Amino acid sequence: MALGVFGILFYIAIILGIGGLILLYVLKNEKIKNIVFYLLSALSILISFEGFISAPTNDIVGKSLLAIVGILPILAIFLKLKLKQDKIAYILITISVIVSILKTFSII
Repeated sequence: MALGVFGILFYIAIILGIGGLILLYVLKNEKIKNIVFYLLSALSILISFEGFISAPTNDIVGKSLLAIVGILPILAIFLKLKLKQDKIAYILITISVIVSILKTFSII
């Protein structure tokens, strides 16, 4: 039962992550692009947190990687708001979403 729920969560995270990343780079409307950016930031933080708490306690490298990946969206938001570095912020969000999905679901 729990593996079924985890599988459904996996597919939802992949669809939201990949779909959001595609929208982030394709959209021209800046208001909608900002909404997608912040939603992807929240998704990445949530997935990293989920992976961090579900990893075994002796997987120090995996937990450290997920903690670092969970901090990247916060750095991206800072870059976007304070330093106006939109492209770097988008790249950080892309890295964070992809790595957090891959690491949480034990692909890497």
